[in-house]
Order: sequence, then structure tokens, then C-alpha cells
Amino acid sequence: MEIRETLETLGVDYEVLKMRFSNNENLLSKFILKFPDDVCYARLQTAVQTKDYEAVLMEAHSLKGVAANLGFETLFLRCSELVQYLRDGHTEHVEELNNAITAAYNIIIDGLAMIDK
Repeated sequence: MEIRETLETLGVDYEVLKMRFSNNENLLSKFILKFPDDVCYARLQTAVQTKDYEAVLMEAHSLKGVAANLGFETLFLRCSELVQYLRDGHTEHVEELNNAITAAYNIIIDGLAMIDK
């Protein structure tokens, strides 16, 4: 599957994303293909497991930014929910909110694995 087709299947507005990368499809492809190697998600999982809520906030915020830059709207929204929840001083449902992030993240990772390289 081509990158454009894959991203559109994942709900990414390819034309908007392409403009974000100055219409440089090679640069866009480079960043999309690097996404699975980004450490924000793994660090978020570690922070959630250790209940280090300051780190959870930092990593969820970082992942939110990466998701926004790459057009992964659902992941961006799930991260935003967790960030706001923590900023509001709550911690009781961090694992549930993180599970929603994991579901969105896994859909992206599975989709990107289908790209012809």
C-alpha cells in the first residue's frame, strides 16, 4: 500500500498534511515512516506503569504534538484528553485514558506496517 492511501485509510487529510511539510512528499514520508520508532509512546507506557504522573503528563503532551504534526487526529484527541485530565489534577482514570491512547496508537502502527517500503 502507498503512503497516501494508508494515511487516508487512517483518517489523515493527506493534502493538509502535505502542505504542513511544504508539499515535500519525500520529507512527509520520512517522518511518517519514523513514527513507529518515536520514543514518546514507550516512555508514556513506562510512566503510566510506574504512576509517575508528572512524566505521564510530559510524555502524553509530547505524543500529542507528534500526533498533531503527522495528522493522526484520533491519537491527538486521546492524548489531549489525558493531558487535560492531569492538568485538572486528576489521576484516578489515567490507565483508562491511556488504554484509549494505546488503541489509537496501535491502529496507526498496524496501518503503517502495511506501507510498501
